[in-house]
Amino acid sequence: MKNRYAARAKLTEKELRDVVRMFAKDVEATLIANAVGVSRTTVNEYLRKIRLALAEQCALDGAIGETRRNAEMLFSVHPERSSSKAKARDSEALANNAHEVDVMRGAIHAPGRLGIEILPGKDLEALKLVRTGKIRLRGWKNNGYVSVVESNIDLDFYSPDQEEILAELGKEREGEKVVALFLAYLRARISRMRGVCPHTLRLHLKECEYRFNNARAGGTLSRRILAILRERPLA
Repeated sequence: MKNRYAARAKLTEKELRDVVRMFAKDVEATLIANAVGVSRTTVNEYLRKIRLALAEQCALDGAIGETRRNAEMLFSVHPERSSSKAKARDSEALANNAHEVDVMRGAIHAPGRLGIEILPGKDLEALKLVRTGKIRLRGWKNNGYVSVVESNIDLDFYSPDQEEILAELGKEREGEKVVALFLAYLRARISRMRGVCPHTLRLHLKECEYRFNNARAGGTLSRRILAILRERPLA
């Protein structure tokens, strides 16, 4: 079965385009399976492959012509300090240039495109942190001069609705608030899925990153995904 978007495909080209269109619209896997007329297992297999393709695209986007030097903002995400002892431990760790207090790190590049990664071995901590919604952001912002950023973020102050978060994104330019909006967006998607395992969080994180950046860039998400799959068909 010849398919421009996938090698050794179980789906026809039309079926895979339909899966991509519904994935882009955030349709649940069961509904996609019913609409396309295939098993949910097959749909989940292709959704996982599409997420892997988006994760690869995020890595490629971050590697093309971008360095730490030309980033608008570099940041790290930490649990909120809840006690004087915790504050003292964090201060000592930072003074010793230790990294165990970091959970995620990322950068914002013009025009407001965000890249973010979970540190190795921190999947469970990252999931708990996003679910809790109490986050401490540290970083460095470049507005022609370098300034230090350190603030606490309560995700409950941000909209729990994905569409409202993306609408706010279009108006926001400050780096700290863009990071907060992204984390609120990630939290809203995780809550909507009613359960994400720590070992799958990285794929969902990169999917959110791609969707988030696409919302600011404009254009049709399904067309962008199909263009990626034409260039690098699913295995």
